[in-house]
Amino acid sequence: MNIALITLLSLVATIAIGYFFNVNTGILGIGMAFIMGQFIVGLNAKEIVGGFPTSTFVTLLAMTFLFSIAKVNGTLETIALKIVQLAKGKSKLLPFIFFIITGVLSAVGAGPIVAPALIFPIATSVGKRQGISDILMIISVTTGGLAGGMTPFGPSGIIANNLCAEAGMTNYLPVILTMATVAVAQFLVLFTIFKGWGIKNMGTSDEEKIEALNTKQYLTLFVIVCVIIAAMFLKYDIGLCAMLGGGVLLLCKAADQKPVIAGIPWGTLLLVGGVTVLIKVIDTAGGITLLSDLLSNIMSEQTAGSVMAVMAGLLSAVSSASGVVMPTLIPTVTNIASGLGGMAPLILASGVIIGAHVVTISPLSTIGALGLSSANAETDKNKLFGQQLICAGVSLAVAFALGLIGVYGWFI
Repeated sequence: MNIALITLLSLVATIAIGYFFNVNTGILGIGMAFIMGQFIVGLNAKEIVGGFPTSTFVTLLAMTFLFSIAKVNGTLETIALKIVQLAKGKSKLLPFIFFIITGVLSAVGAGPIVAPALIFPIATSVGKRQGISDILMIISVTTGGLAGGMTPFGPSGIIANNLCAEAGMTNYLPVILTMATVAVAQFLVLFTIFKGWGIKNMGTSDEEKIEALNTKQYLTLFVIVCVIIAAMFLKYDIGLCAMLGGGVLLLCKAADQKPVIAGIPWGTLLLVGGVTVLIKVIDTAGGITLLSDLLSNIMSEQTAGSVMAVMAGLLSAVSSASGVVMPTLIPTVTNIASGLGGMAPLILASGVIIGAHVVTISPLSTIGALGLSSANAETDKNKLFGQQLICAGVSLAVAFALGLIGVYGWFI
């Protein structure tokens, strides 16, 4: 049997075993990476361990550390109550409210990574109070971030805009509108699949009074705002900024250190890191290339946009959408388009950009992992991990289907 195919099947087996036996999939992933890497692919220990996502791990650690402080000192709880009041007791509106809030924040410059990172902990806290599952809140925040994420003000939009311009596609507005359209469709499909329409209105208690923020909570909000400004406008790494901000808050006694550190979801960090090690082994063995080659063989003028979206999605699942997938694939769309009857290259570029981003709800991506790490303590993390993988697969299917019916060319 082909080595690439064997490694792909090992991923399926690892996820299935972890799910059904309720064992942290990250632990199993590292073990499977050792078996596949050492004895099947021929990698050494250094090469296998080198697949650990250090940058993602630091970002996750820093953001969860910062928001653990906000949870311990009650800042998130107070904000959550205020947001619940916006819905005036209509709990079903809350996912839509968070979709819009994250979309606006993402569009003005936070982008599809920073905006969800900031909103996830608040959204899941609100969801807990109103009986809304973590997966529905993660869907709302993630897709909202994507809806506004391709404007040329945030990191992802700036990269996409520049790459399109360099390839001769100077009219970038259609990409923004197409990404927003797909994100709305993605949100509605996933919201329906996970029974969002069945959310029951919990109402509000007139007797419940929301206390004013105290000094520690105001300081926490101030630091969070500073992290936003540093990441959005000064272009510093959000993980490092969050770690610095959290350290300052501890020095200022904004929260007790012990419960803050205990509040970091270490099991989730292990889950994401371990599975990513296995994914890197699979990529080295050619598993992702195998899938991409199979897709490229079925490309035609009608299916080209959809196939590009799927290829970009598969690559994005094991690498960076902005740092690898878009810079690799967008420069190729002009030649591919000319070989398919002269179709508009921007259709293929939209396919690449959309496919690379709709899968970011996967727990293996930075955004999806941040959502997973923000889940409430009562939530079964292995189950949520599987639900997010399902969301990523469905999202890619939605992107493929919308490409087939011509959505990628609507605004050109």
